[in-house]
Amino acid sequence: MMQEDGTGGGLFRYLYSRFLKEAGELLGNKELVDLGQRYNQIGQKWTTIAKLIREIPKNSANVYETSKILLEVGEEETETLSSLAKIVKD
Repeated sequence: MMQEDGTGGGLFRYLYSRFLKEAGELLGNKELVDLGQRYNQIGQKWTTIAKLIREIPKNSANVYETSKILLEVGEEETETLSSLAKIVKD
């Protein structure tokens, strides 16, 4: 569901990544382009999470790996959104 319900994959992170990159290019703002790349990496992790969750019935060890990646994603998204907030304020 996280990958297939119209999100473009990555739980909309790929879409947001493309938006940030395009906005950065149009505005000549390298920080936005960099944040777009970070969001693409976050989207890749969400794709991995979706695959791991889908496979939990066959491999219960995926629960641990999923929780580990979710913690990483939480930190990365918080950092990325904080960086974006600083750019918006300037």
